[in-house]
Amino acid sequence: MPLTFEAAASIRPLPPAGSRSRARLLSVLVWCAALAVPSGAVLGAEIGIAPEIAEIRFEGNENLDDGALRAVMRLREPSILHPLSTPRFPGADFLASDLNEIVQRYRDEGFPFARITDALVRYNEAGDKVTIEITVDEGPLIRVGRVTVRGVSLSDLSAIRGRIHWERGDRLRDDKLEATRQAVEGYYKDRGHALVQSEEELHFAGTRADVIYRCDPGPEVRIDSIRVEPLVRTRQETVIRELTLKPGDLLTPKGLLESRRRLLETGIFHSVRVQPEVSDSTTGQASLLVTARERKKGWIGGGAGFSSADQLRFLAEWGLRNLGGLGRRLSWNGSLYYSLDPNFRGPGASFQEGLARVDYLEPRVFHTRNRATVSTYFQWLQEESFRERILGYSFGLSREISLATRLATSVETREVWTTESGVRPRHTTRFVRLDAVNDRRDNPFNATSGRYLQGQLEYAGGVLGGTNEFGRSSVAWHGYTTPRRGWVVAARFRVGYIEPFSNGIALSADSPSTPESLRVARVPWEERFRLGGSNSIRGYTENEVGLLNDKDEPIGGLSMLLANVEVRIPLFWILQAGFFLDAGNVWAEPARFSMNRVVDGLLGSGYDPLNVFYGAGGGLRFITPVGPLRADYGFKLGSGHVPGQPSGEIHVALGQAF
Repeated sequence: MPLTFEAAASIRPLPPAGSRSRARLLSVLVWCAALAVPSGAVLGAEIGIAPEIAEIRFEGNENLDDGALRAVMRLREPSILHPLSTPRFPGADFLASDLNEIVQRYRDEGFPFARITDALVRYNEAGDKVTIEITVDEGPLIRVGRVTVRGVSLSDLSAIRGRIHWERGDRLRDDKLEATRQAVEGYYKDRGHALVQSEEELHFAGTRADVIYRCDPGPEVRIDSIRVEPLVRTRQETVIRELTLKPGDLLTPKGLLESRRRLLETGIFHSVRVQPEVSDSTTGQASLLVTARERKKGWIGGGAGFSSADQLRFLAEWGLRNLGGLGRRLSWNGSLYYSLDPNFRGPGASFQEGLARVDYLEPRVFHTRNRATVSTYFQWLQEESFRERILGYSFGLSREISLATRLATSVETREVWTTESGVRPRHTTRFVRLDAVNDRRDNPFNATSGRYLQGQLEYAGGVLGGTNEFGRSSVAWHGYTTPRRGWVVAARFRVGYIEPFSNGIALSADSPSTPESLRVARVPWEERFRLGGSNSIRGYTENEVGLLNDKDEPIGGLSMLLANVEVRIPLFWILQAGFFLDAGNVWAEPARFSMNRVVDGLLGSGYDPLNVFYGAGGGLRFITPVGPLRADYGFKLGSGHVPGQPSGEIHVALGQAF
């Protein structure tokens, strides 16, 4: 006969109203008494091994199903999703914690009177398995009546109301009560009242509850001094200049967070703490204490890998940070791409692509918040029909306009040597570029919410000199949302246009040409828009999308359209699944685009390089400390599939596609 043990429950009565501390007693907090197992019950169990959990049962839960309650528990039932895992019952303290989580879940759903009336742990005869039975008394569903804020001025009250999202008839949710209280305090903290205090009261009448928030703003708190703990390599002025809070400024959470973020973005610290210390609460004076852990002055790194473009990749970098203790940085990085396709390489260990780059960063130009970068690089590329070498150097200035917005401008020169048939063997392109970014993503490397907007304008030639003259513009938008816990829906839309202003590197008379190829050839090969591959339209090889020349090589385009949508779903541990649909193409001019091209590209059966190309598929993402490792398979859809060619491609890359 199975042994049964029942845990005792303590019940506290519900007061009709009270302060925040007393309101915490509105629901019953149930704690399991220690569950003692007689020695005879475990004669068949292995000594030192906790019994297995056979089942977790619920009774009395009408408004929340079993799955919703199990989701908040640490104790688990056996599951086919975890065939190698054996859930065990480690003791009464784990069960007591889970019971409190169940009660809290009910409070967050509008049931403040919910309580656990019984919690039983039944052992089998051998004592090596248990069944947990939990009985719930949900109580009534409570809805909100009136919401009142007291202790604030009339002028503040109208602004605070915009932060309160309660409406009459809403469920009285515990998490929303706390969020609203923090929103009321946040209004004053954002205005320098760092010592603000508030609490809520609940007044019940049947199944309705009136909510009263009592708030004491306290005095404005201002910074009177800044102290920086001594650092080994970094000058104190380097730390102070990055702080957005200065002596005399109001102490605000935004100022503290932004100061810490700017210090971390210098790249010279492992960790940073900006701690306010209120010296006088009556006069509202506070000091800032900044502590930081410095990173090593130099670094060196390298790596190797395989890409879905049939390339072996070798990477290396070296650098010095915090030169002179002022945050200046000098770095070198190089990459080599070795193709496994013999058509892309000559005899010996020649590489298909390579890049060597040197960058210098000056974090403050003439003691302003403008950052300057000076760069030089050498790049080479080898295709089946030609080789290209590029020597470039650039100078850029950037400035952070706000927490999310950055502006940058730069000038760049590229000296190009090429063996491409029919074009000038050497040409020079000189740019001036303006770049604006508004980045509100929660994580730039693996975003789950927010948006990203970028606009770029470029002009080459003219008064800058050089062989080529053209203008280029592009706009990109990325959006991310989380429709349910762990899921991410990501979307991207990008358009671009290039207008050639001169003959540029016009084709020679004996070169095969069409009106489109002649127009495209007015812009250098390396400056045209190209699509296809793991980060644009999956299912196609790198730069495969669009018109081809007589050697079946993509010529690129002067106008571009790209759209992507992707759903990312958590599986288990560090593994995610992703499903995507990509679309886009490049054309010689925008007039080639029409809505018919969009429809025919998806529904058409014959290959047409002027239609919109589509790719769809899915894959896996392995979450790593340096970003997601992504493996996707994309299928070519519609008129983008050339008969006799592969119907899809495997793409392996580090980082999300966008």
